[in-house]
Formats: sequence, structure tokens, C-alpha cells
Amino acid sequence: MKYSLLILVSLVALGCKQQSAKKDLSKIDTGENTANLAKYEHKLDSIGKDSINISADPEMPIFYKVTELKDFIKNRPELISEYTEEPSIEYAKKKLNPDELNGHDGPDYSFSSEVGQDDYYSLYAYFLRFRNGDKPFATQRIKLIKLYGNINSIFEKLNGGTYFGHQETRILGDAEYAVSLYPKNKDDYYVKTYNIAAQKRLYIGALKQRIDDELSANTDIPGKDKPATKVSLYKTVNDIDGLITEYFYLTMAQQFQYTNY
Repeated sequence: MKYSLLILVSLVALGCKQQSAKKDLSKIDTGENTANLAKYEHKLDSIGKDSINISADPEMPIFYKVTELKDFIKNRPELISEYTEEPSIEYAKKKLNPDELNGHDGPDYSFSSEVGQDDYYSLYAYFLRFRNGDKPFATQRIKLIKLYGNINSIFEKLNGGTYFGHQETRILGDAEYAVSLYPKNKDDYYVKTYNIAAQKRLYIGALKQRIDDELSANTDIPGKDKPATKVSLYKTVNDIDGLITEYFYLTMAQQFQYTNY
């Protein structure tokens, strides 16, 4: 009995300490969020437009009103935090459960639908691009968007379905997160003392083998159409090959493919 009471007292004390720590952290976060909010609102105002194209992909413009963007960062402060995790993690931070959604009126800041998640990834990419810098990493950004888009298009042709259409927008967030890793991991991604040709050859070969196997098993594509489909898919693989010019792009391509497909 005494032992149980001791455990109960200890748990209560620990809970109080944790609650106190949360309150202190909340105060710190509130101050940081307020400062960041003012800074980003000023950045948005300085653009001098009522609406902004937030997409880094010239083939897929996405426009939002400045007032909407301000509203988003006010309700999803992680979008402008100085410390950003990958988009899937950031997206999940304020995702509402079904009970909360049922009683939810007004804008859905959880971005709970599939289209909502697409929107979140594009907003994530835009505000992270503010911090990464638009011009310093323009080459890396465009190359990653093309690389991820090519990988997505291969699996879309092989499997079909709405997933790949959503991926087209979400690629913006994944690519921008990869851009943020580029300067932080210079020793790993910028410079390699060895030639990556053999590693790239293995990756490209495995991708072609995946295409061969998927085509062979695919009953939705008529047999007479499979040779032409294979030629088209191999051409996309060749484009991927050309985009992988250094270790960074090889690693990012592998991570993106194996995580999503």
C-alpha cells in the first residue's frame, strides 16, 4: 500500500513538472512565433501584390491572396519556424481528428483532405523557400522538382490512380526540404572523393528492372501497347540519369522513390 502511494505521488510530481515545462516552452514559442509572424507579414507586404504565385515550378503556378497567406501562417506557425522538419511531419502536427473536424467551422487549418494536404505542401515549400533563398539554390530546386516529377510520372504510367496527381503538387514541399539539406550537409552531399558512376548505374538499372517487372505483371496495359510504353518510360529514366550529376541528386532520388513508391 505504501509502495503504491509512493508511486502515485511520484507520478503526480512528474506530471506537474512536465506541465510546468510545457507552459514555459509555450511562452518561449509564443514569443518566437509573434516575432516570426511580424517578419513574414512584412515580407509578404513588401512584395507589393494582392496575390502571389507561390509555386517554384514554372509549369504549375499556384496563386494565393496575400491576406490568405497571412492567415495561414497565423494559424500554422510551423510554416515559418526557423527549424523545419520534412513536410509529412510538419503537416501532421495540427491534423484534426474526425471528432474535431465534425464540429469545425470556418477554414480548415488542418488541411485534412487530400487536396488540403496538397495545398499544405505548396505553402510549406513557399515559406521554406523564403529561408533557403530563392536565387542561391534555384538550380538545385528546379533540378529536384524535375527529378521527382520524372520518378512520379513513371509510377503513374505503370499503376495509375489519383495518388500521383496529388504527388505532383506535394513534390514542391519534398523538393524544397531537400534544398534545405543541401548547404547543411556539404561534406556528405557536395563533395565525394570517389566516382559515383557505379552507384548511379546500379540505381538506373534497378529502376529499369522495376519498369520491366511492373509492365510484365500489368494487365491494364494491352500487350500490343507495352513495347511503346516501355520505350517512353525508358526515355524518362534517361532524363533522370541526366539529372543525377552528383551524389546529392542520387541520394535524394533514391530517398524520394523508396519513400513514396
